[in-house]
Amino acid sequence: MLKIKQITTSGMSENCYILTDSDTGLSAIIDPGDDEVKISIATQTLNVKYILLTHGHYDHIWSVKRLRQFHSGAQVGIHTLEQEWLTDPQKNLSSLMGKPVNCGKPDFVFDDGDVIELGETQLHVLHTPGHTCGSVCFVSGKDLFAGDTLFFESVGRTDLPTGNSDDLEKSVKNKLYSLSDDTKVYPGHMRSTTIGYEKKNNDYVRL
Repeated sequence: MLKIKQITTSGMSENCYILTDSDTGLSAIIDPGDDEVKISIATQTLNVKYILLTHGHYDHIWSVKRLRQFHSGAQVGIHTLEQEWLTDPQKNLSSLMGKPVNCGKPDFVFDDGDVIELGETQLHVLHTPGHTCGSVCFVSGKDLFAGDTLFFESVGRTDLPTGNSDDLEKSVKNKLYSLSDDTKVYPGHMRSTTIGYEKKNNDYVRL
C-alpha cells in the first residue's frame, strides 16, 4: 500500500508529494519545491530512498540540494534529457528569478518504460514531453503523479524552452488518457483530478 502526503510549497504553489511504501517504510519525495524547511520537517522521520523529479524547472527542484544533505542516502533521479538542468541555472530557469539553483548532478537517470522500485511499490516512468523535452509522469497502480503535463481542466505551458504543444497533446492523449478513468491525477500545481474527468472536461486536450 502506498501512503501519499502532499505539500504545496510557497512562491509558485508547486505540489511536492511524499510517497511511503507501507510494507517497508521506504519513501520517495517527488518534486521538492521551494519550502525546504517544511519538506525537511515533514520527512525527518522517514527513510527516504529517492528524490524523483518530473522535470527540471526550478520550482520543482529548489529543495533538492538541502534534502540531499538532510537525507544523505537518498538518490536523485531525473529524465536523461534533463540531467544537465540540475546544475545549469539558465536551463532550470532559476537565473531568471535572481536565485540560481545548482542541485549537483543526478545519481541516476531514467527513460520511458523504466520501473523504480520503492519497497513493494513500483513506480512506472512515462516520458511525456511537451511542457519540457524530458518531462515524465510516475504511475503506481491507479495513482498518477503528473508533474506539469496534466492539470485540473488544464495542461502545462509550452512556451518555455524545449516546450512543444503538439508533443504535449500527444503525451496526454496517447499515454495519460490510455490509463483507466478512475486513475487519480496528482498534478504539479492546482488540485487533484482523475483521468476520466479530464477526458470529458479538459478543453486543452480532447479525445
